[in-house]
Amino acid sequence: MKKLPILLFIAVAVFLGVSCGMDDENYWEQYADWRNANNAWLEQKKTETDAAGEAYYTKVVPTWDTQAYVLMRFFNDTELTKNNLSPHSTSTVYVK
Repeated sequence: MKKLPILLFIAVAVFLGVSCGMDDENYWEQYADWRNANNAWLEQKKTETDAAGEAYYTKVVPTWDTQAYVLMRFFNDTELTKNNLSPHSTSTVYVK
């Protein structure tokens, strides 16, 4: 029974050593194709318009990080929810 904590400590130490030893440059290279595809998809969605020429998505920028943004698509009348961009308990939200 005294060996269990020692074995557990060794297992956690090995796990942390392996996971912390990942090379950040290799990590970014490994997911470069995914990032490029994701960024291309996002740029495409920014420019989509309906038949009337209205943009499908509204760009929402949080006040705490002006470099970040999300694209929101409203399926209802946005005048009813103006200045209240948070979903309600009855809202349907699709996130990609």
